[in-house]
Amino acid sequence: MGNTILIVDDNVQLCKSLIRNFERFGYQCLTANTREEGLERYKENHIDVVLLDIVLGDKNGIEVLSALKNIDENITAIIITGYASVESAVESMKMGAYDYIQKPLDFNKLLKITEKAALLSNIRTKNKNPKINLLENSPQIVTNNPTMIELCEKAKKLADTNI
Repeated sequence: MGNTILIVDDNVQLCKSLIRNFERFGYQCLTANTREEGLERYKENHIDVVLLDIVLGDKNGIEVLSALKNIDENITAIIITGYASVESAVESMKMGAYDYIQKPLDFNKLLKITEKAALLSNIRTKNKNPKINLLENSPQIVTNNPTMIELCEKAKKLADTNI
């Protein structure tokens, strides 16, 4: 798979357990135990999915999600919590969380949600620059005809302009 997960939770044992389990399925995992660490790790690395605890010491995970959204509006985050409530679930989803899952975690359920979230993240990454994506996936013109070569060169020059 090769997707990278950032686990932001102040429970060090839970982080270690999640790392062990996710790495068995080919994920790369980074952890952060505080809001500040989480923001730093997100800025410094390409992260596909964030697993974010709703209670981080004295910090609110939804506020952390908001700060992460300011860094990357397309962030794919899954809220995990031991303090589930309808209000926090609704607030999380309004803030753009991909999903909301309650502790104690069912790893198989979390894995399925994470796989879908990573797929969405990969699609978003590919669609960030549709011009590049279109060029990479377009068939190439192969010709020795001087008129066609000249026409293709003009088309490339025009494609790079903002007309």
